[in-house]
Amino acid sequence: MKDEFNQCALRFGFEFEDTRNAFIQQIYLEEAACIFISNIVEKCGQVWSRCHTEREVVTMKTYQVKSLLTTYREMVNIEQCEVVTEYSKVKASPGIEKNCSDARILNVQNDLQNCSY
Repeated sequence: MKDEFNQCALRFGFEFEDTRNAFIQQIYLEEAACIFISNIVEKCGQVWSRCHTEREVVTMKTYQVKSLLTTYREMVNIEQCEVVTEYSKVKASPGIEKNCSDARILNVQNDLQNCSY
């Protein structure tokens, strides 16, 4: 499942990079970034539903959005993306046990993304 998610995210990462190289105007970059984040969260995140409850998947998607925000915030204004605003409102669901702080989870996700791309 992890490999499948990573391959999916990598594919969309390459598409986003191609778009960034082809279109330098900020408005196109922001639209491409929103599509990129939506694809990762919604399409790649579908694999999580095989092994996790719906509530856990929402929490995982929320953490993924936070991680992507941290990574791409400086490049483009992605706070306006629909998927970002949707999952930014969601708090970690009660009843899901966490062994790490939010900051630690974001750091690990960022490290994973840096290795994947």
